Amino acid sequence: MGESHQPLDLESAKEGKELSDHQQSIFTIISNLLQPDGGLDPIEAANQVDDLVPNQSEKEAEDFLWSFWNLLIKIVKLVPHHHEGQDLLVQLLGYLLNVPGRPLVIWGVSILDVDENGHSSSDEQAETSLWKDFPLLGPVMRESWQPPTTTHGAPDPDAAEKWINLNSFAARLRSLGYTHWHNFPVWELRAALEEEIQDQDVLAFRLAVAEQWIVHAGQAIYIHVTMEPAEEESRTMKPGPLYEGKAKLDLERWGFWKNRLAELGKQSSGSIATQSTSLLDSFDDIESRAFKPSDERYVA
Repeated sequence: MGESHQPLDLESAKEGKELSDHQQSIFTIISNLLQPDGGLDPIEAANQVDDLVPNQSEKEAEDFLWSFWNLLIKIVKLVPHHHEGQDLLVQLLGYLLNVPGRPLVIWGVSILDVDENGHSSSDEQAETSLWKDFPLLGPVMRESWQPPTTTHGAPDPDAAEKWINLNSFAARLRSLGYTHWHNFPVWELRAALEEEIQDQDVLAFRLAVAEQWIVHAGQAIYIHVTMEPAEEESRTMKPGPLYEGKAKLDLERWGFWKNRLAELGKQSSGSIATQSTSLLDSFDDIESRAFKPSDERYVA
């Protein structure tokens, strides 16, 4: 059995507060989807998840969504970035998008107006279908976006692997246009390329995280910075110490990341040089393939 099809140990996702009946059902569905002997495909899993959504009130639907997204993120962290399960989970969400949903109001506003930081751009109450734009995923993901500390060196292997796995999943969602997250990739590329990092183990870890965004969502990010209107500066996009550009995601910043990787490839040796050169090649490949018909699956 290939590494990408190995059984997964997901039990630690249930640690902490005892799971509710809904959460236990969600766990069972996702486990049956991910395990080789689970016998569940993404379409069936999506329908089973949707069947669990309470119909009694908006508050119950909101509570369900919080529980679903939080448990999903815990599970995602346990699915290696190279495991088939990452793509199965993305497919699950893709099929949820196609499930006919009843109108839904959360926080008194349309879910379309709630961003990844939990902020609303509208004061008016409005409705949206249940799964459209994945209501509350952004705020839950933002709450979970806590990278392991590297103050005293690289994180332990388990914490590092979970963080890489979560970034890989988020990048996959971004690549397909299921989300429009820009802050998360900027934060991780800033951590890897806009700071002077002396500890080689820390640098290797941060490059591994950044790699997930470039490999899985780099094309979508590049199309965004080349095709979308110029963004306003934002404090959430503030640059790291080495980058003197503006606090936004644009071509100048993209170019800086490439130049920084070229520097690291020349100045470093061993695995850091290999990582940097490989990542730079990915940047070049993204640029060479941009806007070609074969890349229509990428959404800016």
